[in-house]
Amino acid sequence: MAGIGGLAVVVATVWVLGAGKSAVDSVTLLGFPFVLASLLVAIAGVPAAVDALMRGPGDGAGARASAATLAQQIYQAEQREWLRLVGGDSERINLRFTLRTGGPGRLVTTAATSGSLFEEGAASVPDIVTFYRDTHPARLVVTGSPGGGKTVLALELLLALIGNRSEGDAVPVRLSLAEWDTSVMDLEAFLVRHLVDALDWPPRLAANLVHHRLVLPVLDGLDEMDPLLSHEGRPVLDQHGNPRPDPDARRPTMGMYGRDAGRRAASSSVHSLPHAR
Repeated sequence: MAGIGGLAVVVATVWVLGAGKSAVDSVTLLGFPFVLASLLVAIAGVPAAVDALMRGPGDGAGARASAATLAQQIYQAEQREWLRLVGGDSERINLRFTLRTGGPGRLVTTAATSGSLFEEGAASVPDIVTFYRDTHPARLVVTGSPGGGKTVLALELLLALIGNRSEGDAVPVRLSLAEWDTSVMDLEAFLVRHLVDALDWPPRLAANLVHHRLVLPVLDGLDEMDPLLSHEGRPVLDQHGNPRPDPDARRPTMGMYGRDAGRRAASSSVHSLPHAR
């Protein structure tokens, strides 16, 4: 477009000079091609300007700024969900949990082997945030029976991490694993799609957040990934007649995500035990 505009200016200049126009007429006639050239150059720069606006001030700086916005959005939404789950009772039910380390070759270091949802005056029993931060690698799998408080425990951890978040910390984002088809997309693509579809983030900004490891996935409902029908297409029921995952079904596979992705997997399991005061 800049080349076309420049060519128009040259042609117009040659024509005006060759026609022997007065100075005033020459300026008037040459004004149009100059305006046209400027307009074409401006139009050509629009895609680059939009791209720069979407990326922000550098990929890294833009991602950190986006993470701060995402943290506020997640905190407000998940706080409402937390209030809905715990209700308005004056007495909260604490949740005790114990650590179960992985099998051979999966080394986990932690300062304590048990903890609680929140502290109750016992300094030797850490709350979930302290427990998580003292566990290396920082991966936890929360297990327990239905209604045992797994989601509440995850929400408490998520809200506390955002509440004490530093600029470069990843933002915990809770996702339903029932929506993830592992045969279609990997974990990073799943995270981007969740930010776009569920949280209305522009695709470029969402991909930039995931690329810079500024999203900490909190994966909810692992058991819901298993099919509820047998190989013959019949519902699988437990002893009480409730639907349950097929124990003979092929297990879904989950990719690694984090700074040490690709290294040997190391994880720990927090077994939740509800305890009422």
